[in-house]
Amino acid sequence: MTLRGIDISRWQGTTPSLAGLAFCFVKATEGQTTDPKYAMHAANVRKAGIVLGAYAFGHRGDGAGQARHLLEVARGADLLALDVEGADAPDYATARDFGAAIHAAGREWGLYHSSSGYPQWGQDFLWVADWTGGSSPHLAGWHFWQYRGSPLDLDLFNGTQAQLDALAHRAAPAAVHHYQLSIASRAKVMVAIMSGSRIAGWTTHAWGPRASSAPCGPKIRLNGLNSGWAYVAKVAAGEFAGRYVRIGTGVTVREV
Repeated sequence: MTLRGIDISRWQGTTPSLAGLAFCFVKATEGQTTDPKYAMHAANVRKAGIVLGAYAFGHRGDGAGQARHLLEVARGADLLALDVEGADAPDYATARDFGAAIHAAGREWGLYHSSSGYPQWGQDFLWVADWTGGSSPHLAGWHFWQYRGSPLDLDLFNGTQAQLDALAHRAAPAAVHHYQLSIASRAKVMVAIMSGSRIAGWTTHAWGPRASSAPCGPKIRLNGLNSGWAYVAKVAAGEFAGRYVRIGTGVTVREV
């Protein structure tokens, strides 16, 4: 199984559509400089909820310095990579020092290189460029394959979504909790439900936080329940400590 992705840089003035993609690599640095479009592209990738990769376009010399700059610029990225291409491409010593600095920071790194003469320089995953066509690149053991370079770089991941998430060290999605409702004779504090949870067949939706004269959390409504709108707040102590609660209705919520 393969998953689709792209890689982009300052040459893309706006972030391309990310619909249907599982990942996107964004150029973050070149040598000791920062790609001027990285912050915008990275924010849009995060907003799309897909795996964010950040890469350094490497230059020969001071691999550790280039790694530290990448770590600083792309602190929130799921994956880090070193791009090795061009006349001033990193050599083995540069890549070795780059990788050592990344590992010293507790991170892993991948190496982008053409399938021709692809080196093994201690990288943790393989990102290979091969535009010759076919069903796979001319390199065994690849993780990412850039199979087209124009007009937009297109890539594949060699595995499932779970394998991609594991490589990126992304936590599994939070479980959806199920609740039941009971109607009380008087208004009382009640547990609010996070957006997307199911309540006796109804799905909740959350908006907010909204401006208010009193402290409040997200404004929520329970679809299918004629309870209108209510503000919610976080309970400081007691049975529901740490949870968001809804005030002033006649409905209580208990987790099944």
